[in-house]
Amino acid sequence: MKKVLVISETIFSDRLFKTLGLESSSMFKSTLISSTQLNDIEKKYFVQINQNKSNFYKFKIIKFLSTIHKYVSPLNINRTSLNDHLEIDSQNWSFTKKALFRCIIYLFILFKPVRKISLILLKRFSPKLDEEFENYLDKFDAVFFFSLGNLKQTLILPIYKYFNKKKLPSICYIQSWDNPSTKGYTLIKPTITFTWTELMRKELVQYMDFNFNETKSVGTPIFANGNKKTKNSRKKHILFATKSPKTYPHNFEISKIIAKAIKNEDINYTVRIHPLAVSQSFINERDKIIELSKNYGFNVLVPSSSSKILLNEEYETLSKNIFYDASLFISVFSTMNLEAAFMNIETLNIDFDGNESDKFSYRQSIYFDRRQIHNRRALSYGFIKNIKNENELVSAINQHIINGMDKNNLSRRELVKNECEPTFEKQNLEFTIHKLIKKNNRN
Repeated sequence: MKKVLVISETIFSDRLFKTLGLESSSMFKSTLISSTQLNDIEKKYFVQINQNKSNFYKFKIIKFLSTIHKYVSPLNINRTSLNDHLEIDSQNWSFTKKALFRCIIYLFILFKPVRKISLILLKRFSPKLDEEFENYLDKFDAVFFFSLGNLKQTLILPIYKYFNKKKLPSICYIQSWDNPSTKGYTLIKPTITFTWTELMRKELVQYMDFNFNETKSVGTPIFANGNKKTKNSRKKHILFATKSPKTYPHNFEISKIIAKAIKNEDINYTVRIHPLAVSQSFINERDKIIELSKNYGFNVLVPSSSSKILLNEEYETLSKNIFYDASLFISVFSTMNLEAAFMNIETLNIDFDGNESDKFSYRQSIYFDRRQIHNRRALSYGFIKNIKNENELVSAINQHIINGMDKNNLSRRELVKNECEPTFEKQNLEFTIHKLIKKNNRN
């Protein structure tokens, strides 16, 4: 049986390894390098780079080019998201550095040959992996990534380079809904790249110069559960999923607004804590919400902070059950908005900062979230109700409690068609990978 090495860059792709069915394929054997293992390998790789002068300078080139790629797309494409990322990242840059970067970025945007040369240089200057790790890679017939190099370029590039040199297939599954329009220009060009939707396939062509026939839409497992079990007589249940505290510092305030709005109502309320809020940097937010829940009597769903695997199966099952039970879902520009729409759950999107916004960093302003191309598109269908201030939020909750909000089924169907289809089928993904490896062996 052929062997596929799966490289996971984040805790979210650790989970996707299982939900995509890669660990239990009947067509090939998959081995996972988890995000934790990848971090350990990366540390060792850094030591190796720093011990060799040539590798050290090669790596400087890699870092520079990969930084440029974060803000690059072909000409005549909507660059709102990429421009905003540059605006955020360059806040503390000197005028000279900012001007120089803008000039180089514009060259990349204007000339496709420059982008092609950059991809060649990224592969060429990527420092060699150590012999022990290369011997390990020799066991596999293909490599599988979850991003186009932009999450862990340090290691993705040399691993991709190794398989490419041996003429073995490289595969990528775009794990994030916003990837093509917000993550910048690709650092690698896999043999085949899987997307959620046909719309995302087109975005890979538009934003990253991909050949359309080297992409395929296979859906995503987050929309695999299409039959939400409901009871007409059940108690209403509000679920608020907090946003990453890295980018939104007002989760506690939103939790409190909702708690106060339903204080005297016979309604269930759950706050689902974002996985990053259990890390030491943001532990204060988690503790404040837990303390608030004791005062107002609502439930809090928190990933385990005692385990390296934050999103374990027990947490995932509990989380899904609570989500399916919700009659009203509230979040802050989250992919879960799509899930709620798919499940026909009334959905509110929080589109305002808290009262203490001046105390937080520039990158945490919700102004940038509302301008993101994928976020604007999701709201444009009309099914997800956009909430601009506290009064609108309280009013929408009250309307839901009394008789539910008006749901436009036509707009929901359009949203689901464009953002949630095709339906994910494990066999489709497996067969395509198997066929690719088999074809490569014949060649």
